[in-house]
Amino acid sequence: MKQNLVQYKDLKAKVMEKAGKRAIHEGLDKDHRLTDPKSEYFNKIEQYAFDHLAYYQCQGCKDPYYGGLKSCGNPADQREAQEQRLREEEEAKVIEEAKVAEEEEKNI
Repeated sequence: MKQNLVQYKDLKAKVMEKAGKRAIHEGLDKDHRLTDPKSEYFNKIEQYAFDHLAYYQCQGCKDPYYGGLKSCGNPADQREAQEQRLREEEEAKVIEEAKVAEEEEKNI
């Protein structure tokens, strides 16, 4: 399980870095939500890019590659994107719980 957690974190870090760069290339860095202090994306271009750009993992080399925008603006796509965010939040909770359990094991 620890190995999977490390691989997941490494992959996510690669995607976040690539997504941030791609967002600038695509002009997404001009979105008003990145400069609005009330926005969840305020000064968080990598998170904004992660939520709006699609990345896939190459089956050969295992590196992530850009696959386009996640949503075209269709309300159904917006709902799917929200559901994806909720799944990702749940995954993050599971990962955090695994970290806590791992720390507790070290302290035993």
